[in-house]
Amino acid sequence: MWAGVKYSYSPHLDLFAAWYYIDQNHFNSEAKCPGGVKDSSQCSGREAGYSLVADYRFNRHFDLYVGAMYSHLADGLAAGSLTTFTVGPTIGGRFNF
Repeated sequence: MWAGVKYSYSPHLDLFAAWYYIDQNHFNSEAKCPGGVKDSSQCSGREAGYSLVADYRFNRHFDLYVGAMYSHLADGLAAGSLTTFTVGPTIGGRFNF
C-alpha cells in the first residue's frame, strides 16, 4: 500500500512526500516462524519506505528534481539482506518535447 501528497509551493516548484508499506505473510506452512524471523525468507515480514522529492520547472520543456527515499526491512523480508535500511538519493532532469 502507499499514500502520497503533492504540494505546489510556487508556480515553478512542486514538493512530494510519500509513504510505502509492504506486508508479506507466511507462504510456507512448514516454516518455523515464531513472530517473524529474519533468518528465513519464508517467514512473514514487512518493508516501510518514506520519500521526499522537490521538482523545479524552469519552463514548459525542462525541469530538475532532487529527492531521497528511506526504506526499512523487517523479519522475513530482511532475510539475506546485508542491512535492514537504505537511503536512496536521486537527482535528475527532464526535457519534454
